[in-house]
This record gives sequence, structure tokens and C-alpha cells, in this order.
Amino acid sequence: MSRKNGFTLIEIIVSLAVFAVVMAVMGSEFFNISKDWQRQRDYNLVLDNARWAMEFMSNEIRKGHADNNVTIVGEGTLSDHELLTFSVDPTKGPKNKKIYYWRGKSGYGEPYILYRGEVKWNKNLGDAVNVRQELSRFVVDGTDIFNVSAGCAASPTTNCTVEVNLTVRPKPDQPVFPGNQNYTFRTLVRPRN
Repeated sequence: MSRKNGFTLIEIIVSLAVFAVVMAVMGSEFFNISKDWQRQRDYNLVLDNARWAMEFMSNEIRKGHADNNVTIVGEGTLSDHELLTFSVDPTKGPKNKKIYYWRGKSGYGEPYILYRGEVKWNKNLGDAVNVRQELSRFVVDGTDIFNVSAGCAASPTTNCTVEVNLTVRPKPDQPVFPGNQNYTFRTLVRPRN
């Protein structure tokens, strides 16, 4: 009886089946890792965006002037705690700048976006909308962003503080679920001028 070199059809079919199972498992794991990497990248983008916006707003509010001009009064379709306005240097008179921060709503920008506008001291939010800059995306609706202490009106030079609460999530237009949690950044800032 002579033995021929090579593989039988059965051996080839079994080895192909084992190879296919191994490749399917590896492909599935690669897909899951890729999906997790994408989700983590999205979270990092949201968090980096919110962190940068908080730092930017904090620095600018610190440069602001605590002179009864730090307000969170609602204007137009924006309610209280969605709009912050303050002056930068009232000693400049007509050359003074007025800064607005607001959450986008009908007529004032896209929802889920925090905007910044800089106008002359005698202009209003409508003028700021025309020169608005997008500051942060992914902002959750229904949360208070700005709170100004009572000290801003009572004794603006010493007791004025602005609390900024920025709540973001990767898909703010969808409800909270395990892959779409809220992240809240809080800071308390005192205008120094």
C-alpha cells in the first residue's frame, strides 16, 4: 500500500472551516474595538470642547467688569440662566465692549450650541447674533447654564460671582442612555475689574 503525499478533501474542508471561524471571531473583535474606539473619540471630542469653552468663558468673565452689568436676564425667546451679558471695560465709555453668551434657540442660533457675541456697549443681543461665534456644541437643553450671585447687584466690586454650569452629552438631541451620558462642568468665577 502506497501513501500519497498531500491532503484529503476532508482535511481541506475542516481546515477551511476552522480558518473561517477564526477569521469571523477576529473580524467581530476588530469591529467591536473599532466601535469602542469611535465612541471614546466622540466622548473625548465632547469633553475637550466643553473644557475649552469653560476655560475661555472663565478667563473672559474674570476680565469682565463687576458693575451691575453682569446679568442673566432673559431676552427674546431666551429665558433666565440661558443668557449672560457683561461689559469688559466701562471706563472706555462708548468704546466699551459688551459680551454675550447664550444657548442657541429659535432666532438666536442652533439648539445645543453655546454662542458668544461681542458688540459695542449700546448694542443688544440681536446685534450680537449677527456677529456670533460658536463656542461649544453638544449643550444639553433644559439646564441652567449661568447663575449670577446677588452680590453682583448689591456690592458688585467685592461679592459678585458667576457660576457657569455646562452640561454636555455626545448626542444632546437624544435621551440619556448608557452610551449617551451627561457630563457637567462647573466653575465659579469672580469678575476682577
